[in-house]
Amino acid sequence: MISNEHVYHATSGKKVLLKASGTDATKKFESFHNASVLEKIAVNYLIGEPPFTVGETSGEMIWCHLVDPMWYQNWYSPYYNDSHRAVQNQFFCHEWDEAKKLSRDAFVKAAKVLLHTTFQTSFIPMNYPVVLNPRTDPFHRLIVFDELSRCGSGGVTWALCGGLGIGLPPVVNIGSDYLKKKVVNNCLAGTKNICLCVTEPSGGSGVANLQTEAKGMGTWITNGVYADYFTVACRTGEPNFDGILFLSVERSMPGVTARQLNCSDVWPSGTAYVTFEDV
Repeated sequence: MISNEHVYHATSGKKVLLKASGTDATKKFESFHNASVLEKIAVNYLIGEPPFTVGETSGEMIWCHLVDPMWYQNWYSPYYNDSHRAVQNQFFCHEWDEAKKLSRDAFVKAAKVLLHTTFQTSFIPMNYPVVLNPRTDPFHRLIVFDELSRCGSGGVTWALCGGLGIGLPPVVNIGSDYLKKKVVNNCLAGTKNICLCVTEPSGGSGVANLQTEAKGMGTWITNGVYADYFTVACRTGEPNFDGILFLSVERSMPGVTARQLNCSDVWPSGTAYVTFEDV
């Protein structure tokens, strides 16, 4: 058995587990996800640890009643109403999970039931020229994430939110007006998909140490199979962040290929090994 902290990129499949099983894979894990990144950043956001129990009675655990929101327990809440419950009833995933993919229709339907229009508020400025559904509020957004988590499929969550949530913000924040007009609204409507290409064969979350040049490849790219647009980080200059450039690459460009990776427990995520050859 390998403890959780010693599993490195288990989502890449059985080959990794067979190779690392019974060994201390800490160094290999940290080459993809350096612990110093988390230690440096996470401390700024730690505001406390939630109580999982409220006490013990006769040796039995009493679970905290706040684990679920009140409306799931049929308790009164002034914030939730029938419009929120209608959103909740739109989520299902078993067929997508088994098929290891989502259809285009699934993305469009997700956008129509407020998924993308609520999700976008986390990274799109309020004055951005995109039509926001006037019925959405922060609690609709909360339900979207809550229900996606409850479905038990990380792959469906990644498919619907993963590429959109990390691939689109760079376009919104630093893209040209031409690029925004071409990409943003279509992605939010579910008619197009976008992904972020940062993770590479030689490393993971240590983005400042990115090695891929503007002629290379990527791996473990969430939504790469679905993507019409690739937001690609590549090194064009000096070490660290200052030497990194963002490019927007379209799937229709010759030389772009994306091969699906059958990642454990996240089959429909569309995670891919992406290569760019003379693009």
